[in-house]
Amino acid sequence: MQIQKRVLLLLSSLFVLASCRNTNQTSSGDLQTSSAQNKKMTVKATVGALYQYDLIDYSSFEVKDLSNNTAVVGFKVFYEGEELADKKDRILSFGKVKLSFEAEGYGTIILEINVKKSPRFNEELVIEQAPTKTSYKKGEAFSKEGLKVYDELTYTRADGQPVSQKEECLDYSIQIDGMDAANYVFQEENHTIRYALISAKGLDGSILTTSVPLTILSSVKNSTNPKYDDKEEQYKWETSEKKMKVRFSSSKKDVQKAYYSPDEVNLDFNLNSFMNKECTTFRQTPSLGEVPLLVIPVVLNGFEEQATEENHKKIESAFFGKSKEGEIPCSSLASYYYYSSFQQLKFTGAVTPYFNPVKEGFLGYSNPYNFSLDTPSSLANDALKWAKEKLSINLDDYDSDNDGYVDGVWLIYMEDPSNSFTGNVSAFWPFTSAASVARGTKENPALNTYSWAGAAHLYGKYGISSYLDTLGYDPHVLEHETGHLLGLNDYYSYDSNTAQDTYYSPLGKMDMMDKDFGDHNPYSKMLLGWIKPYVVLGDCEIEIPSSQIQNSVFLLPYDDKTYSTDEFGRIILNPFDEYLLLDYYSYSNLYKDTFEQNTFSYQFPTEEGGRLYHIDARALEYSNNSFFLPEDPDEVMTSSESFFRGITNTQSGERAESNYNVPGLNDYFDEVRWISKDGKKVDGNAAPSNSSLFKVGDSFSFDNYKNQFVNDKLDNGKNFSTTFKILSIV
Repeated sequence: MQIQKRVLLLLSSLFVLASCRNTNQTSSGDLQTSSAQNKKMTVKATVGALYQYDLIDYSSFEVKDLSNNTAVVGFKVFYEGEELADKKDRILSFGKVKLSFEAEGYGTIILEINVKKSPRFNEELVIEQAPTKTSYKKGEAFSKEGLKVYDELTYTRADGQPVSQKEECLDYSIQIDGMDAANYVFQEENHTIRYALISAKGLDGSILTTSVPLTILSSVKNSTNPKYDDKEEQYKWETSEKKMKVRFSSSKKDVQKAYYSPDEVNLDFNLNSFMNKECTTFRQTPSLGEVPLLVIPVVLNGFEEQATEENHKKIESAFFGKSKEGEIPCSSLASYYYYSSFQQLKFTGAVTPYFNPVKEGFLGYSNPYNFSLDTPSSLANDALKWAKEKLSINLDDYDSDNDGYVDGVWLIYMEDPSNSFTGNVSAFWPFTSAASVARGTKENPALNTYSWAGAAHLYGKYGISSYLDTLGYDPHVLEHETGHLLGLNDYYSYDSNTAQDTYYSPLGKMDMMDKDFGDHNPYSKMLLGWIKPYVVLGDCEIEIPSSQIQNSVFLLPYDDKTYSTDEFGRIILNPFDEYLLLDYYSYSNLYKDTFEQNTFSYQFPTEEGGRLYHIDARALEYSNNSFFLPEDPDEVMTSSESFFRGITNTQSGERAESNYNVPGLNDYFDEVRWISKDGKKVDGNAAPSNSSLFKVGDSFSFDNYKNQFVNDKLDNGKNFSTTFKILSIV
């Protein structure tokens, strides 16, 4: 209702009356009689108590003619000369209040009443109905037609009764970009987002605000969609001049060259290449170059109040915020991958306006409590259709490798973090998947890979907390799921208690694809094409800097491994094989920064030294509706058959090796395992620590560490005679 007046009540507890509501003040008390000239009347309260913030209700008072005891009709109530409208004005103060009662032909009567205090008061503006028009082009003027703004009050009366009331607010102002929206004309030519900021004065005199997102459609044909990028990255990447010198020895015969440096290694076949061999429908996001992500915030039915301008800005910051000097490099998803990839992967992209599927006519999503694990896939398809048709987004801008699929779509659903979903809870856990959609074209790419998470997951491990406002960003969940977009597997088991280990955890939680923190390990970086190793074949001594420098890792193959060469004499390396990796770990940058953001009940390495991994990335060949391990792992590079990465750390569920009926697998093998210097097999109860690192003077031979391998040997049964010793770290 529209405000007709403002009244100031000067009591011990003072409130200024607001512009969204009639807010004059009253209370309840004893019987009073008029003593003025004209006829006399009596007044008494008919209710036991009146409460702060309640509406004034004339039926709470009994007004009668003193001479004949009949009801006086048409009386009015005043406070300090201001009329209090029946069921329109509110009681703002508590304590004793004097009210004046007047009626035609009667003298004025004064009634002193008592108002009881109501604690836990809250007031906010809510959008009951968005404007009819929310999309504009250059030259069009803003229109608020259809907009309905409500003032929502909640409080608890002194008797413990909760009250929630909502009424339309007509006295508000609207601004766009700090200008009065009444005559605002949009001037943008390209697709962008603007917000209509709606303000009104609250009961306590504070300014209440809410906003409506407005989409500015592109008026330029074939224009490039706006992109966030990291051109202004300023984070200082810590590097050390220290190097680790290692002596390698091998009993292998007829070795023509003791080692190949990274410049002598061809690693063109990686996850980006494997995509063309993949037997599933999954087509991962490119891991090199400038790669656009399309981020779509989704408003679930019943959680519209979460679709605020502030939350939209948080999403933009979590995905595309820049690292400033003095900040951690993982302040956003884009920054994390920019540094983890040694500046070879640059995520750009855009965050669309809020997508409300029910409002847009997709009524199948009206009840979030009925969502299944398949719901996000159909929702991602509908969201992409909406972005193309309603926002005029050119999807070709989001297919950087021109494979007919959008590079990557992120859906961030808006919800109340304190809400407990009562339906399929797993449908609201963050995950990454691929939609079963036919390949599109260069001009009209289709959906394939997408990730799904809630706005609360922008805060990482605090995603289940109801106190998000007090916490900073923690985008590790986004970074982990984006690792899946790039094609990386989970490095933890979906069931920690397996037949092989009671607390199965081959990396002891220390990895971005395990416990959602730290850097990506050198195996992951090889798969993604970010680094190339030194391939060690014979006796030699080599120095490498820490893993914070690109191409600082040794690859140690099994004894009878052979390599072909390309036209430049480089050996052609297949990362989908079995081998050991050794690098020089240092506690800095993404490791240090992400560890210190978390509170763990266990310790991780904070010193420096050699870090050793056992890798079994052999791919299963898929032929005649069955899987098998080829005798030569390099067939994955030359065969015309399809392949599947069936050896994983997820020793349960649909990714368990036993599901593929390959003799000998039976969930025994690990895709990647940390080989600990202290001889303790890494698991959930024995996370890597400083004693897991090889220090100066430490050495490795397979016989001395065979207890950390399945059946005390390599998974492929091959011999491994290479040994090493750490000579120095200076």
